[in-house]
Amino acid sequence: MPQISLLPRLFFHNRLQRYPCTTDDPELATAFFVPFYAGLAVFRHLFVPDAVQQRDELSNQLLEWLSRQYYWRRNGGWDHFFVIGRITWDFRRLDDTGWGSSFLQLQAMQNTTRLLIERSPWDDQDIGIPYPTSFHPRQDEDVRQWQDYVRNRTRSNLFGYAGGPRKQFSNDFRQILLQQCDESGSCKALDCSNGKCDHPKPVMDLFLDSTFCLQPRGDSFTRRSTFDALLAGCIPVFFWTQSAYIQYYWHLPADPSSYSIFISKDAIKNGTSIKQVLLDLPEDKLTAMQSTVAELIPSIIYANPQSSFTKTADAFDLAIKGVVNRVTARLYPST
Repeated sequence: MPQISLLPRLFFHNRLQRYPCTTDDPELATAFFVPFYAGLAVFRHLFVPDAVQQRDELSNQLLEWLSRQYYWRRNGGWDHFFVIGRITWDFRRLDDTGWGSSFLQLQAMQNTTRLLIERSPWDDQDIGIPYPTSFHPRQDEDVRQWQDYVRNRTRSNLFGYAGGPRKQFSNDFRQILLQQCDESGSCKALDCSNGKCDHPKPVMDLFLDSTFCLQPRGDSFTRRSTFDALLAGCIPVFFWTQSAYIQYYWHLPADPSSYSIFISKDAIKNGTSIKQVLLDLPEDKLTAMQSTVAELIPSIIYANPQSSFTKTADAFDLAIKGVVNRVTARLYPST
C-alpha cells in the first residue's frame, strides 16, 4: 500500500497522524506532504501595498531549504504536495505591482501538486478541493443520518439565494438574481451584507428549505456557498462554468448535469427566467439529481480529526488518494 511521509506535521497534522498509510521513513514514502502555511504567510502582508518582498519571504526560505533536501531533489518535487487554504490567484503575482505572492510562479514549485479551494484552469499541478463546511462528523452513522435527513426534508422554496448585492458595480449580476428571486413568488433570499452569513445556521436553514440554490461567482469564480448548498441537499445553479465544473474533479461527479443546473450569465442578463428553467425540469430528472446530491455529501465534507470512520471516504481521504495515485502514475507507472 502506498504511504505518505509526514514532514514537520503542521497543516494536515491531526488527520495525517491518524491516517493508516503515513510513515516517518522517507524510503517507504510514495508522496511527501509539505506542511507550509502558505495562506498565512501571504495574508500577513496581502493588503499592505509596499510589502511585496515580505509576501514572498517565508515561501522563498522554504524552497531554499527544500532544494537542499535529497528526497526533494530525487524527483524534482514531483512527489511532494502542498495544501493551500486560499485560492490560487493569491499566489500568482507576475511583477512587483501585482496582487499576492509569487509562490506558485516560482520554478521550484512547477512540479509539485497543490491542493487549493480554487485552482487555475491552466495549471494541471493545481487540484481543486472543497471549501470546508461547518459539518465535521465523527462516525459513519452521523453521515448516514444527515443524508437521510436532507433526502426527507420538505422544501418550501423552489430556489434560494444567500448573498448580498454589490452596489459598487454597475450592472451588478447579484442584483439581477435578487430581483428575479423577489419577483418569482417561489424564492427566498438571505442578504449576507455586513457579515449576516458568517454564522452557518441562517444559511443552512435557507438551503435546507430550498430545492435549488443560486451560486453566482464570489470575489473569484468559486465560493463556499456551493458546498453549503450541497451539504443541505440543495441543487446548485451555476452561471459560470469555472465555478465548479473545471475545479473539483476528485470530489464532484464527472457529469455536471447529474447534480447541478447551468444557466449562462448572459442568458440571465438577456431576460431568461430562472424560475421557468427550474419549473421545466422533468420530475424524474429532479428526483435523480436530488439523489445524486445526497449521495455525494461524504465527498465534500471534512470529518472531525478524531473521527472513527470505517466506511466513509470524506474530502480529505479523496484528496490523499488522488495525490498518491497521481504520484504513482507519474513516477511508478509499472506498479
